[in-house]
Amino acid sequence: MNRRTALRVLLPLVLASPALGQTSIAPNHKHAWGENIGWTNWRDANGGSQGVRVHSSFLSGFIWGENVGWINLDHATHYVALLCGPDCEEDGDLDVFDFLCFQGKFAAQDPYADFEGDGDWDIFDFLAYQNAFALGCP
Repeated sequence: MNRRTALRVLLPLVLASPALGQTSIAPNHKHAWGENIGWTNWRDANGGSQGVRVHSSFLSGFIWGENVGWINLDHATHYVALLCGPDCEEDGDLDVFDFLCFQGKFAAQDPYADFEGDGDWDIFDFLAYQNAFALGCP
């Protein structure tokens, strides 16, 4: 293989490889405040290559906390899992009982039933819940 062919083959791989572990946290929404740990940065670990990545059912990567140092989310068995939003009963199954649970929480104006997160309990929360339910859980 001559030098030019090697460059054509290897150069795209070398340039694309840093993107494999890029954070999925938006640059303008990278900070969070915790009362006991202060400000945290969810994006900029190792220049963004090791920042937090949001997967379908868990988080991975590193968070920097000004008062606590690095927070590692990459443990093999203990990790930060994402809950399935429409699983109102939190039993791992999406079924008619989740709809009944949602209706009960909606009637009580429970924060869970404000599915749009706008502070109002209205038909749009029902529609948002129904759409999330139709998408299912990972």
